[in-house]
Amino acid sequence: MHSRLELPQYIGLTGSMLSFSCNIFLMYIIGKFSRPEYGSYRILMEVMAGLYVVYSSIDILVLPSYFVFGYNYFLFTTHLVQYQELSQILIVTFCSAFGCIQVVLSVQFIYRYLSVASFNYLREKYFKGRRHIVWVSATTLFFLNWFLVAILVFANHGDHPKELEEAVMDRFGRNVTDMAFTLVTYAQLDTNGKVQINYKDIVNSERVFKNPEFQFLT
Repeated sequence: MHSRLELPQYIGLTGSMLSFSCNIFLMYIIGKFSRPEYGSYRILMEVMAGLYVVYSSIDILVLPSYFVFGYNYFLFTTHLVQYQELSQILIVTFCSAFGCIQVVLSVQFIYRYLSVASFNYLREKYFKGRRHIVWVSATTLFFLNWFLVAILVFANHGDHPKELEEAVMDRFGRNVTDMAFTLVTYAQLDTNGKVQINYKDIVNSERVFKNPEFQFLT
């Protein structure tokens, strides 16, 4: 584990620790004090808080950072680097959890809109009783989708561009082959210097959400 952190990492780590603590407390409040009539919305809030706990925990453990080089978006771990296989699973789970957070957040806004707009019939039709099972199941399916795409397409499989490998070595002094990361390569230059668009990564990257708050290592 690296003992020396850059300032952006300290800021990110502080935010993640606050997020972890607040969401643990929120889960306690929801479970202890929420009213029975909240129904499925209470389950949605618990799932949302739980996903943030997972997301923040991984952020604290591996301190992900990113590097943009040419047409490559390189997301990698800066802690637990000596445990490459574990770090690889964690960084993929990190991306998947972020995607699931967006799904649950969208469902929550649907519930809130139906409540504010007084569409009580629709709210009860789609959220009352055990219908939270549908929303939780959908979230699980989305998570599996993002996880599989990230680990099968974007994880470290040794097929990264040579130019990126050299750039990472120059910039961070690390060998890409030994790193845990996800990599999206939007395009590459052919032998004639022309840009060849990588449609596979572009299409698949739409399924994997990247956190805009990742800090750039300096």
